[in-house]
Amino acid sequence: MKKNPHPEKKLARAYVPDQVYADRWGPMEGLKKGTIFPELHQPYVKGVQKKMPEYSKPGHQMAVAGRPVLEPAQRKMLFTIQAVEFTVLEFNLYLDTHPEDRKALNDYNKATRQLLALKRDYEARYGPFANFGSATSQFPWQWIDEPWPWEISF
Repeated sequence: MKKNPHPEKKLARAYVPDQVYADRWGPMEGLKKGTIFPELHQPYVKGVQKKMPEYSKPGHQMAVAGRPVLEPAQRKMLFTIQAVEFTVLEFNLYLDTHPEDRKALNDYNKATRQLLALKRDYEARYGPFANFGSATSQFPWQWIDEPWPWEISF
């Protein structure tokens, strides 16, 4: 083991304050800010925020690099799924370090139920959302129908 080349100096010590869950942003705002927890939001550049896509405008088209263009309702639904899934992930990470937080667990379960319902609704309208056992298929096998969610330009 190497010796400290500067024994007269103290090594740096990280300090991370304990997070207390009191409030949260909704899924769309959380996705836009990069966290659902207001106390964790620290933008790199104050006042500069990227605009979120406007999926509700009629005739809104977003073809990029030959990728398919979806109808606004389908794009909006996929974006909502993305935002709610981000919320579930944020709660999952929080609960890893705060397993006894009943309010966070209740909110996680509520967001998870909302996510599952959104995915079921998406699959009923547009076909499979994911492969490998996460969704059943109608006949004929629908998974080969394009476009797949990751092939869509947002």
